[in-house]
Amino acid sequence: MGQTSLPPQPPAPYYPLKDDPNDPGPGWWFKGLSGEECERVTLYQHALLCPIIIGDILSGPDLLSKDSKQCSFKIIGKLGYGSYSTVWLGQDLYGERCLVIKVLRFEVSTLDNSEMRILRKLGKLRVAFFQQHNDRKYLCLGLDPLGPSLRIRMETDIQLPSNLATILQSMEILAKKVSALHQQRICHGDISHCNVAFDLHNDAFTDEALKISFQDDTRFRFVFTGSAEEPALPPGLPKYIISNGYTALLGDGTDLSKIELLDFGKAFEGFSKDNALGTEPYLALEMHGETGGHASDKSDIWSLGCVLCYALTDFYFLERKEFQIKYSGIALSLSLNF
Repeated sequence: MGQTSLPPQPPAPYYPLKDDPNDPGPGWWFKGLSGEECERVTLYQHALLCPIIIGDILSGPDLLSKDSKQCSFKIIGKLGYGSYSTVWLGQDLYGERCLVIKVLRFEVSTLDNSEMRILRKLGKLRVAFFQQHNDRKYLCLGLDPLGPSLRIRMETDIQLPSNLATILQSMEILAKKVSALHQQRICHGDISHCNVAFDLHNDAFTDEALKISFQDDTRFRFVFTGSAEEPALPPGLPKYIISNGYTALLGDGTDLSKIELLDFGKAFEGFSKDNALGTEPYLALEMHGETGGHASDKSDIWSLGCVLCYALTDFYFLERKEFQIKYSGIALSLSLNF
């Protein structure tokens, strides 16, 4: 007798993400503040971000290896997120090192990705691979870990240097690094207090240090409401999303001469780029605009000066709430006098 084929199973019902927790209809509600405390949840809903939680394994053939050597990293903590990525600390399963694993959004996860090309040119890229999730691949960039950013040092209880000479020495070294970048015909495009970081402490990866680094993490989960039966979580959503406003690996609190630029997501080759975006209080005049502006090596220097001001005073050169008015006044004065 021939086998009787079973009728096809109906697809699982789709339940949307809710904008309002009081919506009586069935759906998923995210308990955190999407886009404020963490990355925007809708990016997962549309499969633009790869869903990742602690303990996940990210792996794939290394794009930098001639023989496509397999690399594999166990996620042990979340370091942050940006406009086009989430950033994690990964333990190399084939070695003893830890790397920062920057997982890019789907639409920029290409073999000709400019950030990957620039990082490789600068000698900063350690591995690169695609993480497969369902039918999509997300580009992962492996980088050497750094300590706390300038922003975190200034806004937390990490002890700061009290003398002017030490601060100026750090900024002088940073200026030389920006100059070296420009000599290679590369502009950073987003120099700010968030994208300047100090060196690691020798004990940064001990169990005790890592526990302290991630102690303020908060896990926000998805809750199903509007129905007694809770279905399986949609495949694009992680079980939870981590919020960690001031997470940083343990830094070297004594030697501030070891200072580095990070996050080359808005970097570009050459000395000119239109429709460029950056960080508001650090934007040069020509970069200011609702849809971006003109970025160059000169706008990098302006941003560097704003970082120096922040390091010396703990204030933005132009505060967020007033930079719109002051920028307009400065631009008008320049147009009239020059």
